[in-house]
Amino acid sequence: TIPFGRIQAVRLVEPVVWRLFGWYRIEVDVARQRVSHRADRDAQQVARTLIPLATREHAEWLLANVMPGANATPPPGSAPPARAAWKAPFSYYRLAAWHDGARLYARTGRLQIETTVLPLDKVQSVRRVVGPVQRLLRIATVHADTAGKRWQAACHCRDEAEAAVLLETLPVLARNARQAMSQSR
Repeated sequence: TIPFGRIQAVRLVEPVVWRLFGWYRIEVDVARQRVSHRADRDAQQVARTLIPLATREHAEWLLANVMPGANATPPPGSAPPARAAWKAPFSYYRLAAWHDGARLYARTGRLQIETTVLPLDKVQSVRRVVGPVQRLLRIATVHADTAGKRWQAACHCRDEAEAAVLLETLPVLARNARQAMSQSR
């Protein structure tokens, strides 16, 4: 069992061969206390996979049950600018990032597509990373971190103006989501 309040992120994974069949794996990152017993550590490893194999419909249904209202299909405009293909030539067509006001979505991958879904009320920090090649191409990567240990949402190769907007709006959205969550309790 996984308490809903401890879920820090959900990740949909599409390995390259599985895409031919429309299969997904759904993993969950849960905030936990440190475990000391070996049996507890083994149980923690198993609990990370929410479902090892699912069809697209089943994966969407499960995601909607774990995070009501979540939809991991990238909307139009979530792709990086065309110049980002110079920085990420093998993953460019897989990259996407968007938010819906309650969750942040980040998709990446070369052969294996991974879509990370973070509830904004769990976001603890947001940062922008710009390397020399990214600076030359006028793109940046925005990272959102949670208390979970496994993943962060990395919005790769965003236009520098979009990255600046994300850097401004995500902390505000996260703060508002936390306030709304505390008021609903």
